[in-house]
Amino acid sequence: MEEPALDRDEAVPAEYVVGHVQEALGSDERVGEWNLDVAVDGSTVTVSGVVATATRKSGVASVTTEALATLGGGYEVVDSTHVMAAQAPRGEEELA
Repeated sequence: MEEPALDRDEAVPAEYVVGHVQEALGSDERVGEWNLDVAVDGSTVTVSGVVATATRKSGVASVTTEALATLGGGYEVVDSTHVMAAQAPRGEEELA
């Protein structure tokens, strides 16, 4: 069920915007990341942090934009996330 869009002229508290975007990023299967940082500076919303895969990173901007549209739109989205670096195995692996 979609939420009704709010009138952008109504002041939406930054804390609400942050929570709304974080909920969308965590619950949407395209991203599925609950630990991303969201910051609001005027009409700019920046998402930062580490995502597990490039596929999840590719969904960050669209999921954020869709979430913000329900708040009336008019926001600029900045994706400052990066993909978790793969860890190299430690030591030598013994094959049987």
